[in-house]
Amino acid sequence: MIDYAATTPMSSHALNTYEDVAKNVFANTMSPHNYGTQASQLLSFCRSKLAVLLNADPNGLYFTSGGSESNHLAIEGLAKAHLYKGKHLITSLGEHSSILSTFQKLEEEGFEVTYLPRTADGHVTLAQIKTAVRPDTILVSLGHVNSEIGTIQNVKAIGGFLKGKKFFSFVIPCNLSANLRSMFKRCISPAWRFQRIRFMAPKEWASAMSTLKRHTNRFCPMCRMKMDSAPAP
Repeated sequence: MIDYAATTPMSSHALNTYEDVAKNVFANTMSPHNYGTQASQLLSFCRSKLAVLLNADPNGLYFTSGGSESNHLAIEGLAKAHLYKGKHLITSLGEHSSILSTFQKLEEEGFEVTYLPRTADGHVTLAQIKTAVRPDTILVSLGHVNSEIGTIQNVKAIGGFLKGKKFFSFVIPCNLSANLRSMFKRCISPAWRFQRIRFMAPKEWASAMSTLKRHTNRFCPMCRMKMDSAPAP
């Protein structure tokens, strides 16, 4: 392994915390008894701390079963929320299968998707984005870092171009953990997906999908309902 873009070893601090919580705060967060209340309070505390780190609204932070579910909810939620503005979506051919399958599903529902090819080193260029954009484009979705070949997309340039396009929603499924707080604070993307396996945390299940404070209500009602009703990890 040349880097930690795909996964990371579990840190001793995370392991100790995980063991303590698994032994002592093990109840269902939705249960009305004291143990359930204790678990719910701990989850709320963690949600609030994470929201501060990500410059996000705690109510816009959703824990899911994994990265694929987060990708699906973010893309479908944003696309359907902006349906009244257009039906054109942009992504690249080099995205994760969960991204591509979500776009294929949206195509079946009447959306039109432009799939951009990547350069030999895995990049999507700003020129490609500018060429693909149309008046009815409502969503651009690109992975920030490719965990197989290590390509880092130039989201600063692409984001700068999209910043003035108020009809855009820009999702970046994120494999990059370094300088996360500063990245979130200057990001124009309404949603990010991140997985705990990339932050030296336990391997099984959970991912999270976060919306920035100014974008919390930009998801279609049905998608928000799905996320709100999802059980805690």
